[in-house]
Amino acid sequence: MRRLLLLPLAVLATALVAAPGPISGSTTTTAAPTTSAAVDLPWPDRRFAPCGALDPDDGVLYAFGGRADDGATHLGDLWALDLGNRGETRPTWQLAAAAGAPSAPPAVRSCAADWDDAAQRLLVFGGWNGVTHEPGLRAFDPATHEWRQLCDALSCGPGPAPRRASQLVVDEARNRVLVFGGTNGPYLDDLWSLSLDSSSWSRVDAPGPRPLSRGGHSMAIDTRRDALWLFGGTRPGADLGDLWRLDLATGTWSEIAPECAPGCPSPRSGATLTHDEAGDRLVLHGGWESSSNVYRRETWILDDLDGTPTWSQVTPAGESPQARFFHLAGYDPDAQRLVVFGGGANASAYKDAFGLTLPLDGSAPAWHTLSPTTAITARDQVTVALDGGVLTAFGGFGSGTFPGSVGAGTHLADTWQRDLRRRAGWRLATPAEATQVAIAREGTAYAHDAERHRLLMFGGLTGDRTLADVWMAELRRPGRPRWQQLCSPTSCGPGPTARWGAHAVYDPVADRLVVFGGSMGTGATTNDVWALELSGPPTWHELIPAGPAPAARWSAGYGYDPVRRRLVVFGGQTGPDGTGIPLQDTWALALDGDVGWTRLAERGPQPEARRSPAAAVRVGPDGAQFLIASGLTASSGAHHNDVWSLDLGDDSAQWVQLAVDSPSTAPAPRRSASAVWDPATDRIVIVFGRDGDQFFDETWSFDPSARAWYQAPG
Repeated sequence: MRRLLLLPLAVLATALVAAPGPISGSTTTTAAPTTSAAVDLPWPDRRFAPCGALDPDDGVLYAFGGRADDGATHLGDLWALDLGNRGETRPTWQLAAAAGAPSAPPAVRSCAADWDDAAQRLLVFGGWNGVTHEPGLRAFDPATHEWRQLCDALSCGPGPAPRRASQLVVDEARNRVLVFGGTNGPYLDDLWSLSLDSSSWSRVDAPGPRPLSRGGHSMAIDTRRDALWLFGGTRPGADLGDLWRLDLATGTWSEIAPECAPGCPSPRSGATLTHDEAGDRLVLHGGWESSSNVYRRETWILDDLDGTPTWSQVTPAGESPQARFFHLAGYDPDAQRLVVFGGGANASAYKDAFGLTLPLDGSAPAWHTLSPTTAITARDQVTVALDGGVLTAFGGFGSGTFPGSVGAGTHLADTWQRDLRRRAGWRLATPAEATQVAIAREGTAYAHDAERHRLLMFGGLTGDRTLADVWMAELRRPGRPRWQQLCSPTSCGPGPTARWGAHAVYDPVADRLVVFGGSMGTGATTNDVWALELSGPPTWHELIPAGPAPAARWSAGYGYDPVRRRLVVFGGQTGPDGTGIPLQDTWALALDGDVGWTRLAERGPQPEARRSPAAAVRVGPDGAQFLIASGLTASSGAHHNDVWSLDLGDDSAQWVQLAVDSPSTAPAPRRSASAVWDPATDRIVIVFGRDGDQFFDETWSFDPSARAWYQAPG
């Protein structure tokens, strides 16, 4: 039975204040202007180089300290991620001990930690606050929620000098702690042992070879062989990629020359090394190559530990998280997965958590997001579909306050639904088994197949990585949608490059997903067109439209015109996020016969150039209309909440403005909201979004006939 490990932490949620005016029904009362605050979930701030360990019995990952995303602030709080019990509960973060708690370590980064299973406690040693190094060893007891200082600089006798970037492991067979290496200016090669029975340090100086001095190396205990494994690290002038084994009984080191099948991990620092006892293998993840300034996101397995240890690189079935180093990692035996949290790359720090399943039955490994969202949170760039009156929303960026580098949001992988036919709010619809869902992301290209009741999603952005996989959510079945990966980046043949902010429609006549444009994540944008054929095995092929084509762009307003079988796009931006050029042109891509572009609404009034508007296509007895609302004009920094309509039955038709910017009855100006057309109420429904100061968690609708806004309660 799981113990009650953590102190409760309140989850603060601010309810929406809304006048009547439901999404469904005939009420036409306009909602009064309101504000909405994001749900502030218990979630650790972004942090680089925290230390911590995983308690394998209770399935809890502990994370202490680290450096904040501002590059200067050091943290002294302790967080615990309850991983859930084989999918029966959801991952949940809780604050286990606040910074400055009695006997707690000071705020530091690059400390060393391990889980003491015999005493059921977390041990933390050393670290650095940017000026001084911490000399002490402390223990945290989850049962009492209390810190205890085991050793200060003198109380356990002469011991290791204060340092950072060392490694600590618990040798359970001898009830001792081992600390190796690190740096406090010079790089160190000393090995120390602390008896947990007598609380006394002693230096381990066995004869023979030993690893060079280093910091940022990786270590793991191997109880089956009564050994300690060490890989890599860095020292002046070079990263290291060597592999060592310490015989714990004799205290002697042996350098291991592993086989490489077909390669070996490159020299690196800040990687993590864990031992999977069930699979009897070592798992290495991440790291940084200083010589080339390359951050690694790959995972390696070292097996045949009794024979000739052999490295092989893991090939996941889908996309993987962004590269990182000085993160936390542990092996969760219940779920047969590597668990990764935080760390960073370049000048950034992360707050995301992922699991990599490493099954013993030979099935393909796969990454999944450990998403601890249990209440709907403000966010933007969300994937949405309306099917049978039920609105489904996946992922986005948010879950926290904005702006602020420390408390900023993160990419999400949760699924939510709300029934627009009722006055009910959002309900959590994320599958209990995290491996069944795409990894966290924003800015996907998505489309709805109404006939087969499915939501199709391509690409997106997770952290700083653009993606190229395809997922499908079945929406018809009762309860939670069932997610399925249709394509890895390579499994459906040569296809579009990884990107986010692209545009997609489902073409029901040809049973295909059509994708246009997007941003490569490097500042480059594209105007290529691809089709994923779905009538047989999913297969990509590039479409080459006839005639003049629109400029490359990302994050335009887009929709599908079913009357004339066309992809319609308005605006967007060409070039990078901060310095690109906003666009205000409108184009239609014919998908029947000869595929070709047509410029629409070339004359007359135009919506102001913008990116990230909400858009939807209305189909009624008078034909199809394309509607856009909100968006950002990046060149001026202006956010919008106006509404425009374009008749799609006439290529020479002009845009008509239905609502001006900033009326008192409208939602706050915003960008990156998501929209669907609700045929039951003949309104465009707009959810989420953000401006320059905050994310939004609201649901609004706009009636083109009445030219009026309505806010949904709750």
